[in-house]
Amino acid sequence: MAVVSGYKPGGKFPGFCVFAPLESFEALFRSWQQQWDAGRDQGQGGAQTTASDVTPITRAESMHIWELKPTNIESDHWQGSTYKGEVIVRAEDEDEARRHALVTFRVPTERVPRADTPFPPWTQSELVTCERLDDSDYAEDGPAGVLSPPVDHIEPVH
Repeated sequence: MAVVSGYKPGGKFPGFCVFAPLESFEALFRSWQQQWDAGRDQGQGGAQTTASDVTPITRAESMHIWELKPTNIESDHWQGSTYKGEVIVRAEDEDEARRHALVTFRVPTERVPRADTPFPPWTQSELVTCERLDDSDYAEDGPAGVLSPPVDHIEPVH
């Protein structure tokens, strides 16, 4: 009997376990190995694969430019951010734009017993608006991420 566990101590979600006969995993591995060997022997895979055999992965959607504007910088949630100004982000959608701002500007906050824990404000629509800019000076082509302000010039806010 084999056990596969997805439990992470301290993780967000309860763990999972899969119990299956070891023979099932061995059969699956043998099947994969046979497919690998067959592809290699026919020049379609295996160790013989070259860069020209691989189809590049492309994004399903194009990138857009997003403007995030704080609406209530007096909120305690701003303790979770190093920056309190407008942000320009290149991303596929609003959720991704907010996540880039969150990751770029977040700082740990102290949890106070019997009090609301401040969370980074960038994903909270009541604290930050996020609008797609159809006409901007920023190119939509390029990697996702914060475009403005320049991240290396930000002074921490306390």
